[in-house]
Amino acid sequence: MMTFEERRTSALDKVTDFLEGMSPPRGMSEKAQDKVMLSIADALARKLATGTQVQFFEDLDKTFATVSDNHKTWAWPSQGEFVAAIPARARNMAPAPKTFSPESPHAAIAKRMRTNQPVAESSICGRVSEQMLNSRDVARDIMDRYRRGSIKAARSAYGDDAEKMLRDRYGDVVNPYFRTREPAHANEF
Repeated sequence: MMTFEERRTSALDKVTDFLEGMSPPRGMSEKAQDKVMLSIADALARKLATGTQVQFFEDLDKTFATVSDNHKTWAWPSQGEFVAAIPARARNMAPAPKTFSPESPHAAIAKRMRTNQPVAESSICGRVSEQMLNSRDVARDIMDRYRRGSIKAARSAYGDDAEKMLRDRYGDVVNPYFRTREPAHANEF
């Protein structure tokens, strides 16, 4: 099997030979021409299926034959024309690499809550909390326990201002928790 660099170098040799009989775009410097040829070679090296050296050169020859058959001017074909000319069988059809797919943010928060780990207050009283309850990611008793703990912490930190502050921030969802007395046991979590 050829390395990518070997594939690109081989493709660049073929591209250079192929374009030799055509006119480069007007006003393009030699340096720019070299960049275009390297870009086409790079695309061919990436897009052609990996396989044996023999298969690579056969597929490369078929690609150039298709470009020759379909190209209508004496100017250089675009990179896209070369890529479009790659035979379907010869396209790099390797499956995309598996990517990390995290749990939904709600599932991760719910998991933390079920294992008595700390979560953001917005996950307890905010919009996310209602979504987790509605989707049944979190049981009502767990959410209530976290909300009572949040109210208790707010009362401890902000005293009489806690109720107004949390109500302004989260709305009526906090009302039932301010109407109840603090739990008898100190450790909510």
